[in-house]
Amino acid sequence: MAIRLSGLQSGLDTDTIVQELVKAQSQKKEKLVKSQKKLEWKQDAWKTLNSKIYKLYNSALSNLRYQYTFMKKATTVSNPNAVKVITGENAVNGVQSLEIKNLAKPGFLTGGKVKGGNQGYTAETKLSELGITDDSQISVTSNGKTVDITLNENTTIDELLTNLQSAGINASFDEKNQRFFISSKESGTANDFQLMAGNSNGTNALSQLGLVTATMDSNTKALYDEYASFVAPGDTDQDIAQKMNTKYIQPEIDAKRTALQDSNNTIQTTRTDYQNKINDLKQNPDYAAGKTVEQIEQELQQLSNNQNPTDADKAQMETLNKQLAVAKEIKNYETSIQNLNDQETANNNSLATLEQDVTAKYVTKAKEAKAIVDNGYQIGTPQTDPELYANREVGQDATIMLNGAKFTSTDNNFEINGLTFTVNATTAPGEVITVTTQDDTDGIYDVVKNFLKEYNEVIIEMDKLYGAESSKGYEPLTDEEKKSLSESEVEKWEQKIKDSLLRKDSTLNGVASVMKAAMSAGVEVNGKTMFLSDFGINTLGYFEAEDNERYAYHIDGNPDDPSSSGKPDVLKGMIATDPSTVMDFFNGLAKNMYSQMQKIMAKSESSSYNKVYNDVTLQEEYDDYKKKIAAQEERLKKLEDRYYAKFTRMEKAMAKLNSSTNSFASLLGG
Repeated sequence: MAIRLSGLQSGLDTDTIVQELVKAQSQKKEKLVKSQKKLEWKQDAWKTLNSKIYKLYNSALSNLRYQYTFMKKATTVSNPNAVKVITGENAVNGVQSLEIKNLAKPGFLTGGKVKGGNQGYTAETKLSELGITDDSQISVTSNGKTVDITLNENTTIDELLTNLQSAGINASFDEKNQRFFISSKESGTANDFQLMAGNSNGTNALSQLGLVTATMDSNTKALYDEYASFVAPGDTDQDIAQKMNTKYIQPEIDAKRTALQDSNNTIQTTRTDYQNKINDLKQNPDYAAGKTVEQIEQELQQLSNNQNPTDADKAQMETLNKQLAVAKEIKNYETSIQNLNDQETANNNSLATLEQDVTAKYVTKAKEAKAIVDNGYQIGTPQTDPELYANREVGQDATIMLNGAKFTSTDNNFEINGLTFTVNATTAPGEVITVTTQDDTDGIYDVVKNFLKEYNEVIIEMDKLYGAESSKGYEPLTDEEKKSLSESEVEKWEQKIKDSLLRKDSTLNGVASVMKAAMSAGVEVNGKTMFLSDFGINTLGYFEAEDNERYAYHIDGNPDDPSSSGKPDVLKGMIATDPSTVMDFFNGLAKNMYSQMQKIMAKSESSSYNKVYNDVTLQEEYDDYKKKIAAQEERLKKLEDRYYAKFTRMEKAMAKLNSSTNSFASLLGG
């Protein structure tokens, strides 16, 4: 960079003069910047238009090519309050009869008041307060799975609820009413649940908790019968165990043994890993051999009590803190290893008595079941207060009769031959609901209507851009030019340019011409060439149509279109009488247009995939402008340096002249 002397001798505003001189030479750069800005706006205009064209191409037009788009059916029912029907593509036209016999529902058990319920029991109440003793065995059977639960005197109501929920059912305790509420998680017979006592203490627990009904339901009876069947008069415990072994005892022994052995294997692997980590920590330079966590903490405490610690004290504290961190980590691993050892011992103890424990559990359960069956399915002592008994509602499947055939479902939904039924109420005795499935005329009509709506929006936009008013004389404004205009004036000026960027654009005209030609072309259907006009779909007359809307299509009789609503609705009539012809025509029209647009949107040297314009070429032109502008900026920079160099030389010359003049004057005695 040349040394710049700004008018020290001449008194001239050198900077301003140089800037004005450079400005006079910067018009070429300014012209390039404006051209680049217009090109940027043009890219944006094409991106916006391309997204609209691609949306039409990839959705409405693409879907119109396929027969399934027109295979729309609708189903009506004579009692919509009782049933809702969703019609699938594979539904068959016709009239069917429907009777709704039962609605699906989950199983419920509304508990009776717990014994001594006036005591105000809460979730934290221990079961001992309800008269429940240790080793109270109950079980929950749901979805074919049985979970055993052991209650003891210290079990709380909240813990009982957690155990019931873990067994696969909903359970809650209403503290205000002092009752348990239990239900299956899903509706249907197969998803119902049963509560069963596993021993005499369990029988007492169910009774004390208010979970016993005055009359046992059939499903629970069947469960008690199943277990009682293994007990015959004179049977020893060994006899009962032998009969229960194959179905119950041995499978549980095998499953538990495998689980315990897997647990031990995991313990051994984890323990080895922890021991290796301890060994690694003991190699750490901060490991203090022979020191416990407590000892290190005591040393730190002694040092921290010093009101004026020396540098040596501080260094020692830093060392101790590092030792403490390592010691604590080792201690944590050692504690974890001890816990693993305790768990391994417990597992081994369980393995040692596994067969004995499982056998005793099932034998006791069978004997208790036999006692309850023999007692007329009465659990516990008969209650004189009916509020102490629970109320049971068994889970139930939904049942319908469709055309005389019976169907069941665990919920209230049925999928039958393309129809999805959702039943909401049972039918009255003798009531038969009529289910009518037929072609959805309105649905097919809307397919065509929506396609034309999207097409019209795109073609109107294209014609508007192509026929826009000229913006001759308008160029993007420089920052300096914008200063003399208001914000709204700048916006209006720039919008004028943007609106005309695609005016008379040959690429735009080519795309629009292909789309218009495809819409006006004939489609052969059953040996006959048909046009949109054969379906009552036409453009408006030249003088009738609004500007840029002369190639938009209107459906005769469309109530949403004021320009054609008064005409006969040919399209809807043909859909009702000859839907296959409508489908074949629009399939053909869409395939033809889609194929033509696919060619336009193919990737080429000048355009990317799925672009209708030369986006690659435009970007290359934009990048070229960047290079040219950069070159002009470099040229102007050099020009500016030359001007400053000239002024600097002038200033130096004037300085030298002034110096000589002063010397001469002093010689003359000035």
